[in-house]
Amino acid sequence: IPHSGRTYDAAYTAFERVLFLGSTGNFQDKAQYQMAENRYRQQNYNAALENYQKVVQLYGNGELADDAQYRIGDCYFASGTYDKAATSYQAALKKYPQSPYAPSGAYYMGVAHQELGAYQAAVDAFKQVTLAQVGRKQRDPFAEDAQFRLGDLYFIQKNYAGAAAELEKGVKEYPESKFRAKAQYTTGGAYYELGRYSDAIAAYQKVISEFPTSEFAKN
Repeated sequence: IPHSGRTYDAAYTAFERVLFLGSTGNFQDKAQYQMAENRYRQQNYNAALENYQKVVQLYGNGELADDAQYRIGDCYFASGTYDKAATSYQAALKKYPQSPYAPSGAYYMGVAHQELGAYQAAVDAFKQVTLAQVGRKQRDPFAEDAQFRLGDLYFIQKNYAGAAAELEKGVKEYPESKFRAKAQYTTGGAYYELGRYSDAIAAYQKVISEFPTSEFAKN
């Protein structure tokens, strides 16, 4: 539901009042958390970060502490501070590995490492996401992207066998994925680098036959 900035400001003021009046029970941590959420939705990441940190610092044993810990990473990530984002996600995953935010935390930690050029750390993070999907009927929403990023990172690291294996796995497990054309093309490149030319030709032919209008078919 869309809200105006004025609506968020009014809500923020209301939650501040709850804190000022010293509400009993567990409403104070909820108020602090919702203040952070309001600021995050307004893309005021510095203010949101401050509020999430207060949840962790003041209500560390509360039910929202794990959510707030992961959201600290989200604030750093959204503001492009990838080093602090990666560190925050790592801390959250270590302390709250069973949190509902754990899959997204591992995924965005991987993306943060990738943005920083820390490719092996990114690989390790994306593996956390993909391995968590084993035996599950319903996969996490970040799993598909993590699977294909994993293959791309192996290619960048010149682990061509790993790249081909992970990309082919992605194509098989996500047959409707928007990443299939690129994955098939990169698989061809991986096989070429391995000297498996017949496999490379087969991969490139699939690009041409299955994705004739894609930029990869033209290449």
